[in-house]
Amino acid sequence: DLAIDYKKENVTEVIRDWTNDRGADLIFNTVGRNEATADLGRLAFSGQLAFIAGGPDQSVVKPFTLSPSIHEVALAAAYASEDDRAIRNLGHMASELLQLVATKELDPLVTEEIPAADIVKGLQRLSERHVRGKIIAKFN
Repeated sequence: DLAIDYKKENVTEVIRDWTNDRGADLIFNTVGRNEATADLGRLAFSGQLAFIAGGPDQSVVKPFTLSPSIHEVALAAAYASEDDRAIRNLGHMASELLQLVATKELDPLVTEEIPAADIVKGLQRLSERHVRGKIIAKFN
């Protein structure tokens, strides 16, 4: 597994070097539509692209060439769908995730704690995409 800092590294070069020019089998994109579109060119044949912040422009892929598998990750949609199975599955995933955090197998990267009164300011900072890690609101 490889994590790449797209702000400091040439993502395409790192992937090509790491995979001996084959391309990645799986890319999880949290950046946005433009980067997700670029990720299509970074995939191996039949590779998978999962994204949470804007889907790729699939028109850049010639039909019957790359055969990518593209997955939108939209957790809030489970609630909006009102599908009981999807909602239960989301709860199951949350339980597994919390267990990984509790056993310290996963670091949630909490970088700042703010008072509940500052939630609006914290969300504004997050929307500007300049925050590294998580901001946690403390309630008294």
